Amino acid sequence: MLKILSKKLKRQLRLLEYLFEGDCYRFNDLENLLGCSAKTLRNDLLDIHSYASDIKIKMTRGEGVKATILPHVTEDYIYHVIKQESMEYRYLEAILLHKFKNYLELADYLFISESTLRRIVDKINPMLHRYGMKVQALIKLTGNDQIITEMTVQFLMEKYHYFEDAFPENFRSLILQLIQAFIEENGLEPQFTHLEPQEEKLFYFWVASRILLLQNEESISSISKKQKKFRYEQLSVKRLRLPKTNDLINEQLATYIFDKPFVHQLFDIESASMKNPIILALNNFIKEVEEKYGIICEDKQRIFRKVSILLQQNTVPFTVYYKKNSLFFKNNHSEMKEIQLRFWNKMKHVMHNHSI
Repeated sequence: MLKILSKKLKRQLRLLEYLFEGDCYRFNDLENLLGCSAKTLRNDLLDIHSYASDIKIKMTRGEGVKATILPHVTEDYIYHVIKQESMEYRYLEAILLHKFKNYLELADYLFISESTLRRIVDKINPMLHRYGMKVQALIKLTGNDQIITEMTVQFLMEKYHYFEDAFPENFRSLILQLIQAFIEENGLEPQFTHLEPQEEKLFYFWVASRILLLQNEESISSISKKQKKFRYEQLSVKRLRLPKTNDLINEQLATYIFDKPFVHQLFDIESASMKNPIILALNNFIKEVEEKYGIICEDKQRIFRKVSILLQQNTVPFTVYYKKNSLFFKNNHSEMKEIQLRFWNKMKHVMHNHSI
């Protein structure tokens, strides 16, 4: 959600998006696109130069402004650096990943004043209310456990390319041992080896985020409240067992950590695929496109699995996505918009009929 960004960072993000496309822009063009003055534009370019070291910006009076992107840099880099610059995002990350005794400790951690801390909370809380959450006592996020966990996962997935970079070694060791026990005791080694890198990363970060949430709670007993809505029956139905190694973590906590349908769907592709009306509609639509254009979708099962996982997740606030259209679709698929529109209309019809 870009609303959380300051006006200045929103403008700098748009500027980075334009520059990332690789075109050369005249100063006047950028001023008109961003709705800012020449002085503001130059200050923004200097700011970006200071915090986005992997993007080299060249400014000349004759050629204008052009960015050179280092080969290893992908689109998500520009959102990563913007979030690093945003105090609001840094604040959210702090209360998601850490536990603080009081607001003074948190203010010291972020190197900000108490008044700045309160302004940030006043800005964020109205946005959180839409998702049934709020910041309590300036230091703790309260609300639905599933959404808080998914927010934490999203932060971690966007910030770290590798699970190994996210946590200290002793914490990583606990996560890896627990996951290994879960995989081995349920005979899921074949499915686990076929997970895509992003799916495996998602699984690791989910387990880590659940443990972080427990770790930051005032009392472990709070997880037994009815509003947590445990889905332990999911484990029984799918015959998935919790790790028996109680020296790592007891059964009650393990139930909480592995209590999410999309985690299990990573290993159980077929059961969720053809029963869901949205998946059925997607399958039929793919067949129509295949027949009309004489092509074959070789990744159909992978698509169904990804959609099944997405359908289990809540809408998570404060995520940032790269929204530019792919040049491949622009240049090679003139009918893409028509196909997308037809698909969207089909989905709306399915959702209406099934009251989704």
